[in-house]
Amino acid sequence: MKVKHALILFSISLLTLLLVQCSPKKLAPADGIVTFKLGESNLVREGKTLPVELQTEIRAGDKIITAEKGVVIIVFRNNSAKIEIQPNTEYTLDKFDDQERLMTMTKGNAWLWSEKLQKGSKLQMRTPNTVAGVRGTKFFTFNMGEITGTCHCEGDVEFSNKSGNYSGVHHKHYMVFVKENKTVALTDKELVAMGFPIREEHQHSLLDDSPLGPHKEDMPPELMEKLMAHLTKEFDK
Repeated sequence: MKVKHALILFSISLLTLLLVQCSPKKLAPADGIVTFKLGESNLVREGKTLPVELQTEIRAGDKIITAEKGVVIIVFRNNSAKIEIQPNTEYTLDKFDDQERLMTMTKGNAWLWSEKLQKGSKLQMRTPNTVAGVRGTKFFTFNMGEITGTCHCEGDVEFSNKSGNYSGVHHKHYMVFVKENKTVALTDKELVAMGFPIREEHQHSLLDDSPLGPHKEDMPPELMEKLMAHLTKEFDK
């Protein structure tokens, strides 16, 4: 009887252990949630690729990859930040807590808004050659071939390039462009002189009703030519 009793206890213990090991891994609370999607986009998490759907939960370590016509809006915990991730973009949420909110965009375009952060906290958007840090602002990060651009839409942005030869705090309406290890910053006065319309509310969305702001207007070809000519001249110095 003792042997039989021991075998029963052993079987119960083994079954309990197997159930614990086979039970689904408990996920940490979501850092953000997808509130809008257009077209196709994928979520890469722990080596697995899944389609992005409405109400998809986003956690630190997740990567969003949007297709040619894909747009995704993520609203972060407690409505503390929002981002519109535009087509052909690779975006990773590296970390999101009360002290640090770190994001990386390896290619593409994204429009980001953040609430005002408490002293000692930081939010950073990193690209292969830039770092934009904020305490409460809105800015648009974009790519034009080999050039990474940042439009400062609201508040102040602590901006630096990865080569370490440029850093500065820029204000609303500034635009900053980085190519390799060179940086060109344009003030609102310089942009006006080139013919850019300066609006109080910036327009960078691809949607008609984005929570980030108004739908963008295409830049006239002659204005784009003027901008590129100026940037080429500055980068060649």
